[in-house]
Amino acid sequence: MDRVKKRMLTLAMASILVAGVAGVTGVTGVAGCRRSGAPAGALKKKPGEKVDKIIFVGQKDACECTASRVKETWNALQFALEKHKTVKVERIALDVDRDRVKVLKKQRRFMVVPALYFFNPAGKLVAMLEGELKPSQITKSIE
Repeated sequence: MDRVKKRMLTLAMASILVAGVAGVTGVTGVAGCRRSGAPAGALKKKPGEKVDKIIFVGQKDACECTASRVKETWNALQFALEKHKTVKVERIALDVDRDRVKVLKKQRRFMVVPALYFFNPAGKLVAMLEGELKPSQITKSIE
């Protein structure tokens, strides 16, 4: 097989692989999930909205890098809450609390743990963040 044909075959196989992974995982963009219609990705809080409760979605059994990201973000949340002691926090795990996570994902899907869901006193989702976060990012969503 000559070099050009080999390269074309390699690119074709890579395209098929990417399309297959995207289809299996549901990663087709951040606009939302085509199956559930739920929006995906971060949701910024509007000014003046009060946060009463945060649900932290982590993962119990995880690789070292994911476990580190979950731990660092949990610590960042604890630091941010020093100024906001009245905010309630619930911690759940993606691989343990599957039914609870499914309910959250119907409101807004996340693509990576940890995910933080911010609710107002009426129980309405007002913000959502995901991935490794700094205290300042969390504080911004609380205030």
